[in-house]
Amino acid sequence: MPSPTLRDATPADLDAINAIYNHYVLSSTCTFQIAPESPESRATWFANRTPSHPVIVAEAAGEIIAWGSLSPFHKREAFAATVENSIYVHHLHLRRGLGSLLLNALILRARSANLLSIVAAISSDQPGSIALHQSHGFSESGRLLEVGQKFGKTLDIVYLQLFPTRLPAQPS
Repeated sequence: MPSPTLRDATPADLDAINAIYNHYVLSSTCTFQIAPESPESRATWFANRTPSHPVIVAEAAGEIIAWGSLSPFHKREAFAATVENSIYVHHLHLRRGLGSLLLNALILRARSANLLSIVAAISSDQPGSIALHQSHGFSESGRLLEVGQKFGKTLDIVYLQLFPTRLPAQPS
C-alpha cells in the first residue's frame, strides 16, 4: 500500500469514517458506544466542526484507512480551550504507524489553535492506545473506576492529558 496522506475530512468521507468507527462499536471497548452510529448522527457531528475541532483522515490508494478528531471536552464555555482527541484506524491497517501519524497531526493542530489541553479518555483495557498517547507526551491525569459496561465487562477510564502550547517549537 502506498504511503498515506493526511488531509481534512470532507462530507464525502463520512461513510468511510462511520464504517471504521462502527466496526469498533460492535467489536471493541475502545469506544463505550454500544449501538452503531447512524449516518444522520455522523453528519450532524461533522456539521458542528470548527477550526479548533478538526477531523483529519489518512488516505491511501483512494481509501480512507484511519481518522482522528479534536472535539469539545465539555459544553461549558470555560472549557473552550480544552479538547478531547479520538483516533480510529481501519482494523485491516493496524500497527502501521497511522495512529501516531494522526495523533502528531492533531497535536500540531491543537498547538496552532493555541489550545491549552488535549484530553484522551481511554478504556483501561486498551494498553496500545494508552502507550500511543504516552509516546507522544501525554501523562496520566486520573482514572475513573467501573464507569462503563460493555460485552459483559466492567470498564475503567484512564484520562491522559497533554498541554500542546507547552511543547518545544517544531523545527521548520
